[in-house]
Amino acid sequence: MNTNKKLIIADLDGTLLNNKGELSEKTIKVVKKINEMGHIFCISTGRPLRSAIKFYNQLGLSTIISTLNGGVLSNPSDKNFNDLYFAFDKEVLRRILLDKTVQKLTNYIVVESLNCTFLICQKNEFNINKNFLNKFHIDKKTLISTNNCESLFANDSIVQPISVLISSNKENIDQISFSIKTILSTFVVRVWDDESDKKNQKVIIELNTLFSTKGTSMKYLSSFYGKPLNKIYAFGDGENDLEMLKVSENAFAMKNALPSAKLVSYKITEKSNDNDGVVLQLMKELNINKL
Repeated sequence: MNTNKKLIIADLDGTLLNNKGELSEKTIKVVKKINEMGHIFCISTGRPLRSAIKFYNQLGLSTIISTLNGGVLSNPSDKNFNDLYFAFDKEVLRRILLDKTVQKLTNYIVVESLNCTFLICQKNEFNINKNFLNKFHIDKKTLISTNNCESLFANDSIVQPISVLISSNKENIDQISFSIKTILSTFVVRVWDDESDKKNQKVIIELNTLFSTKGTSMKYLSSFYGKPLNKIYAFGDGENDLEMLKVSENAFAMKNALPSAKLVSYKITEKSNDNDGVVLQLMKELNINKL
């Protein structure tokens, strides 16, 4: 492998994708050019593979992709690649779901598992709107809904949970977070606004194992492709990108990134995600003058 070739890792939403949630023609052309030059371009996203695979294919990638915030590493182009999962025990999930504080203050819970996506509605509210399905990239045909947490554990319905998303009102963040950390000190807890809520009163509390981070997946990709961690080109915009952005001296927070992402990264892109910020920066960094 040519040691001059670079490893590039980019987030999707708010980074590689524009504000319409799409790849621009310029982004596709530049990434394909980068691939032709022999550089290694990888996606690292909080999305599940089912909603990231379209972009992976549009970019003509054949590399490892990190999904569910580092919870799964796979290579859709290589059937011989053994996928890596940072899952956790079903009993741990049971403790979370049956916690009295969680049950009392939760609107609904989404559990991503190896075999399916589960929706638990604590208040028997099964009126699932389009915004909700789009936000979590869920195909309604494959969604299993229930108001009985115990039913998930009957007949091995759920296989190796990877992440848990809890919807609650903003005023409940501290109570739920404290309760979860009291139960489990070995989990990463992130909080972000529920964009499917037009009234902006709800948040999503995301739970993952300590190993299920973009920082961990970045270390794996560094080792797998034989590229020094501190030389990787990384691009991100949100809270889930922080561990990835603070490692490399070639890490870029997007111009449109959260302040926390800009604070930890070494550099900031000149343009936003809606103006091809990633590929314009890469054209400059990799001396690409013509496509």
